[in-house]
Amino acid sequence: FDISQNIAISAGAGSGKTYTLSRRYINILLGFNLFIETNEPILDITDAKPTLPEEIVTITYTEAGALEMRGRIFVLIQKIIAYIDKNLESDDGDFDSIHEAVSRLQSDVKAISYMRTTLQTALEHLPDAVINTIHAYCLHLIDRYGDYIRLDVRPAVVGDDEKSAIFDEVYKDETNHQSALVEKIDQTIAFYKLAGIARKYSFDVGFRRAFSTYAKEIATGGINLQKLWLAMQIEDYLEDIADGLMAAKEMAQLDERKVEYYEALVHNFGVIVSMDGDFKPYAGQLRTNKMLDKELLDRVRAVKGALGALHSTVIDKEAEDHYKETLLQIAELLESIHNAYSDSLQKKGYTDFETILEYADRLLERDI
Repeated sequence: FDISQNIAISAGAGSGKTYTLSRRYINILLGFNLFIETNEPILDITDAKPTLPEEIVTITYTEAGALEMRGRIFVLIQKIIAYIDKNLESDDGDFDSIHEAVSRLQSDVKAISYMRTTLQTALEHLPDAVINTIHAYCLHLIDRYGDYIRLDVRPAVVGDDEKSAIFDEVYKDETNHQSALVEKIDQTIAFYKLAGIARKYSFDVGFRRAFSTYAKEIATGGINLQKLWLAMQIEDYLEDIADGLMAAKEMAQLDERKVEYYEALVHNFGVIVSMDGDFKPYAGQLRTNKMLDKELLDRVRAVKGALGALHSTVIDKEAEDHYKETLLQIAELLESIHNAYSDSLQKKGYTDFETILEYADRLLERDI
């Protein structure tokens, strides 16, 4: 309940999330912790900073959740006022929590009067409360401040079914129009998987931004694919490499004929890390003798295998070039499909929720 701290609630259905949030809302309205889990000292009422409902943003997942939250807050305010007026029945489900909270202030006439006046004012302003889903809240922002980003009218939001139908039509037309590009991509990615990626690219602004940024970095050389791939792969081999190099050093100390073998391992590890140079061949065989037992040689074989596996996957210029080419082809196609989809929505007089979120984000960046 403590409004002096940020909180995150993770809990299942029926565990009391709405109960907790509605009381936290009351605390924000009053500007002090009326509901509190600890025996916190009573705040001097002159320090309280009340807030009107329209100054509080409350976001829910569903419209039903928004209606429930609004109703809970409305009823809770009424019950607190009724308790102060000594009109709340003792068998009411909220009586105990309200009694525990308000009774701490019972001897402070000024505080009780402040609470009643503030909550009565909040009750009158509750129809203006911002208790919505994220999409409804974004539309609320656009309604009030859309002129800041030159939106003259509220956008008509396309429904899910129609949005999907428009996208399917656009996707079919664009892939037919760019059949040569699709054919190149299809050599690497199946057509049905490409459709899923294109849908996510057009519908999910977060994915679209991330993918576009990544593609630009690849195109300009801002990302070293070999180093990125090495970082992803090497963790699986680090233990074998570290232990195996120690074993190889011990092997060279025990049998001087294996010094060259050890040096080749060290050199080849350096080639992988630096991604420069050629692998050295390994001189001789790893066979047990009076100085070298099987356990030691198995550890050396493990590092040799790890280095070979990394070399075959990390240092492959042909594969890297193919990856870059395919990625940039996909980026080109996705952008073309998204632009055609956006144009189609606009011609039909629609806006999708992703665009609504972008508009709202632009408004929030202006700190209006």
